[in-house]
Amino acid sequence: VLIKCDTNLSPHRETTELQFAFYRNGHNVQGFSSSNQYGVPSAQLEDSGKYICEIRDQSGTVKKASDQKSIEIKELVRTPQIKVSPDDQVTEGDHMTITCDTKLSPHRETTELQFVFYRNGHNVQGFSSSNQYGVPSAQLEHSGNYTCEIRDQSGSVKKESDPKNIRIQAQKLSGVSVRLEPAGGQVLAGEKLEILCSVEKGMGLLSYSWCKQSSLSCDTKEAAVLEQRFVVENVSEDYGGEYQCIVTRTATGDSISSANISISISVQGRILMQDRSFGSLQNTVRLALSAVIFIIILLIVFYHIKTMEVT
Repeated sequence: VLIKCDTNLSPHRETTELQFAFYRNGHNVQGFSSSNQYGVPSAQLEDSGKYICEIRDQSGTVKKASDQKSIEIKELVRTPQIKVSPDDQVTEGDHMTITCDTKLSPHRETTELQFVFYRNGHNVQGFSSSNQYGVPSAQLEHSGNYTCEIRDQSGSVKKESDPKNIRIQAQKLSGVSVRLEPAGGQVLAGEKLEILCSVEKGMGLLSYSWCKQSSLSCDTKEAAVLEQRFVVENVSEDYGGEYQCIVTRTATGDSISSANISISISVQGRILMQDRSFGSLQNTVRLALSAVIFIIILLIVFYHIKTMEVT
């Protein structure tokens, strides 16, 4: 922007040297000098205002001020805004697109802009002509406060968006299942047993635990996989019982359990380990037999005492 203080000297005083000063909103922006021009190399919005110029001769005895001239600097480009897609909720594994949305002045629609993106103040995509930053598979660590900055090719115009907090939702574990080899849960003592525990959906490091309910003992493995294999090379006679596969996500503590899996161990066709109801029945029978034996012993003792009294 170039502002000029235009005037004409009297034909009889054309050699008089003048000095010029410029003011914006009553504040001096350029002191008295021989230049009748005030230049702003890169006009900004704050350069808008009411301008006047003042002239004087070298002695300062003659002074004159211009009328006010209102100058409005038009916005080249609108302050950008961060927009995210999908806009309802970004879940782990989603393709996330962040857009730096802005609009050029109708008079400068051909101006080329450059865009840069930041997360928590750290640059994630340098200046380029693309107004989008894409994340093919969003992870929890992609959460944060995002901003974008725009500039023209010369770098004289720069604008930054307000921060936008984007929180990536953790993907929930789902669809835990167990497969046994051999299938069916009937295993011969001494045989090999393989347990395959899997989940349909899960992200990151997962902890798989194969747990026996009655003893609360677990065999645990960790890996960033959707299926884990447990192998018992030589099944013992006391291995039978109720089991569960429990899968826990290390990063979030989210956990999911399978349905109860019954395993029975047999030797030469004889089942050694039944369910807990059969074990309870065995205990009841043992107690009843012990009580009967105790009563018989008491009767024998009583009989002997009576016999001795009679004799």
